[in-house]
Amino acid sequence: MNKQHLNTLVAEYRGGNELAFGEIFRMVNPLIENASRLIEKVSDDPTKFDCRVLLKIKKAIEDPTIKDFGGYVKTIIGNERSDFLTRRKRKREDISMTAMEGDGDEDLGYQFKSTEDTEAEVVFKERVTLLAQGDPRKTLVLEQWSKGVSDNKAISELLAQLFGGKATGHRSFIKRFRTECREMLS
Repeated sequence: MNKQHLNTLVAEYRGGNELAFGEIFRMVNPLIENASRLIEKVSDDPTKFDCRVLLKIKKAIEDPTIKDFGGYVKTIIGNERSDFLTRRKRKREDISMTAMEGDGDEDLGYQFKSTEDTEAEVVFKERVTLLAQGDPRKTLVLEQWSKGVSDNKAISELLAQLFGGKATGHRSFIKRFRTECREMLS
């Protein structure tokens, strides 16, 4: 992450360039994803962590007193990770890939947590690629499902933050996509 370029993008966004926000997100997203991977090992719902970090980063972008935005983002992520881990721990479970079925209120897909089986991980990633069909929204939904996140509201809010639009529209998208996945997997 180039801090100079990131600070320039923040200045452009503050100056009214809405497209700079997308580029800012692309630059800080790897940092958020790395922290989220650590969170998913001990939390049932790392999506809430992602949402909290994104909201604080958005507020920070709009704060003209922040000069070193890259350093501030790292501070936000570290503080939120620490707070999130302190407040939202769960018991560690070893779960292999398990198909989820039901009436549509729980998540669909495969949960892949804490197994060291490389072959299973490769098969899992191939399934995600096949089901997503190149759509980044579908990929994000599948990744959240694989983390064990079954709350459509949380996933739809994350989609709305990342891709724009209303959370209710994304919730409808998730429901349609769940049905589509069931048809493809059966």
